[in-house]
Amino acid sequence: MTLPGVRAALLAAVLVTAGQRVRAEEPWTATPGAGANWTRATVPPAPLAPSAPSEILPPPRPVVPDVPAPKPFVPQPVAPPAPPAKPLPKVEVPVPPAPSAPAPQSLPVYRVAPVAAPELEPWPGIVPTAAQSRGVVGSPNLTLSRDYSVLDLFGVGLFGEDSRTAVVGQPASDRRSFVQAELLLWQVRAGQVPVLASTASGQEVGYLGMASTQTLLGPGTFGDSSRTGFRLRAGTLLGDSGSAGIDAGFFYLGEKSTDFRVDSGQFPTIARPFFAPNFNREFAELVAFPGLSTGALEVRTTSRLWGADVNSRCVLCTPCDSRREVFAGYRHLNSREELTIAEFITAGPNAPDPAGTSIVVRDSFRTRNQFHGGQIGYAFARTFGAVEFDARLSVALGVTHQEVEIDGSQTRTRPGQVPETFRGGLLAAGPNLGTFPRNAFSVAPEATVNVGVRLTDRLKTYAGYNFLAWSNVVRPGDQIDRTVDLSFVPNGPRVPLSANRPVPTFRQSDLWAHGVQFGLEYRW
Repeated sequence: MTLPGVRAALLAAVLVTAGQRVRAEEPWTATPGAGANWTRATVPPAPLAPSAPSEILPPPRPVVPDVPAPKPFVPQPVAPPAPPAKPLPKVEVPVPPAPSAPAPQSLPVYRVAPVAAPELEPWPGIVPTAAQSRGVVGSPNLTLSRDYSVLDLFGVGLFGEDSRTAVVGQPASDRRSFVQAELLLWQVRAGQVPVLASTASGQEVGYLGMASTQTLLGPGTFGDSSRTGFRLRAGTLLGDSGSAGIDAGFFYLGEKSTDFRVDSGQFPTIARPFFAPNFNREFAELVAFPGLSTGALEVRTTSRLWGADVNSRCVLCTPCDSRREVFAGYRHLNSREELTIAEFITAGPNAPDPAGTSIVVRDSFRTRNQFHGGQIGYAFARTFGAVEFDARLSVALGVTHQEVEIDGSQTRTRPGQVPETFRGGLLAAGPNLGTFPRNAFSVAPEATVNVGVRLTDRLKTYAGYNFLAWSNVVRPGDQIDRTVDLSFVPNGPRVPLSANRPVPTFRQSDLWAHGVQFGLEYRW
């Protein structure tokens, strides 16, 4: 190696040792000859290994191809979702029962009583029995007290239900049918009558308007208004939802009679006053008068009332503690009443007939009312624990078929002769004898309120109040015409005809009934 080559090698070593980075892009070589002439080598030298980690060159960056600019977003229409697939029908495949395997033989079970730590034993030094070991270790058995009802004494409820587990106060949702039975203690409006009997003192005969005349019966009400009866009602809900149903009811107030009687032993003068158009003044028929006759006067009235209805129900709301519904249907009411007036006369020495002649005079007034109509109503019930409140309101509109039947007769029996009978009495004579029908429009509202206590899930006892009204009915006392032409009265005075009276009046009034009821209800 020449001297210039040695120098070049030493210089390169110094630079590498000092930590300087020498990059020989193109190595230099010395040209032999005189002088130091350096030329570029045509062959690239091998790369120099780095002497330190700091000399490692970073890796080349990857070449990123040209990416075109993103296109603007254009929303595309979205197709509607497809309808859900219709589920395939289920096919029930009968599964044959598995063959019964023989019951495995039970192995003996050995129970080991737990042993508590000595400090936890309730009785130190005493081994607990098997019954004691079933409880909590260290604590004695507890007995909880409870209150018992009357039904618990029998164990089972009245209708087959366990009274200890029956839910009291909450009507069960599956109780769709019911039946009710009630005892009715009602008051019915008494009928009106004109003056039917009077008396007087001295020689006065009891005509109305005289100074000493006193009325014995009328004008005013006559008849006992208190009634006893019963009512039945039953119903059920229809369909799976129980939003509709039917019910029907029937009530009956038993026949009630009221009697009035006076005789000549009480009042020597007994008269039946009326107005005589023949004389254009008050007149009277004498039942008893001193020296003329002795006798008695009896008045009797009877009455009965009943009704029924059938309804279609629509339930509006049935939460667990209340029920509201409307109903509509058919309503029927029926009333029959009778008023009978009877005279029993025995002729005296001053009578027109021979003394001892027996005379019986009867007047009868019968009325019948039949209501047929449609009704609508509203029912409400609310439960407060074991107490239940319910109300029922309705109104019926329809036609009342009215019938008035008037009949009268006289029977006269003279001593030693055959009895004689005559058609016509006193107030029932001539033009008003017979049966007279007529129709009239009527309204029949009703209201019921009850408060009850549930004894079991099925049985309830309750008490309440009821009011029923019925417009435009005919009653027997109102059909009496006090104007009587004497020419129509059998065995009366011979007078010329003056007026075509008495006649049926068809005077109408309102009938109402109200009172309390006590009932039982059973549901299933």
